[in-house]
Amino acid sequence: MARHSTDSGLSEHDRSVLERREEHGWFVMMIAEDEKGPSFAYTFGVCEEFKHPELIIYGLDPRDMHRVLNNAGKLIRAGTSYQDGDVIHDLLEGYPCAVRSVNPSWYPKTCTWTLWFYQQASFPALQLVWPDKNGRFPWDTGFDESLRSKQPHLSQPPPSA
Repeated sequence: MARHSTDSGLSEHDRSVLERREEHGWFVMMIAEDEKGPSFAYTFGVCEEFKHPELIIYGLDPRDMHRVLNNAGKLIRAGTSYQDGDVIHDLLEGYPCAVRSVNPSWYPKTCTWTLWFYQQASFPALQLVWPDKNGRFPWDTGFDESLRSKQPHLSQPPPSA
C-alpha cells in the first residue's frame, strides 16, 4: 500500500513530497555523486499511478536525468509502456536509452524513497541505460571504459560488500 499526503504521522517535508507526487503522478528523487558512487535519479509513484515499473537512471548531469525521467513519466501517462529489452529513442536527445529490469536486491542501495513510499511492498523497476558517444552500451564491445563506473549494472544482484 502506497503512502499519501493525507496519512497521519508524516513530517511536513514528507507531506510536501507526497503532495507533489500526487499532483504530477510521480516524484523524481535525485541523489548526488559521492565517494560511494555516481549520481542517479529515480521515480516513485509511477507504479501506483500508472501500473508501470518505476524508473532509475545513473551517471548523467542531474538536470538531464530529471528531464529524462519526467519525459518518461509524461509518455507513460499518455499510454507508453517500457519493458526489459526495449531501446527507446525519444528520451535522451541524440541518443537511445536501453531498458533493463532492476533486481530488487538493489532497492535498499538505490531507491530508498520508493521503498518508503510503497511501505516495503514489492514493486517493479527499470533502469534506463545510456550509450557512449559512439552509441555503444556498457555490454557492447568497444564501450568507452571510462564511463563504466557511471552506470552500475542493476539487473544482477549487487556485489557483496
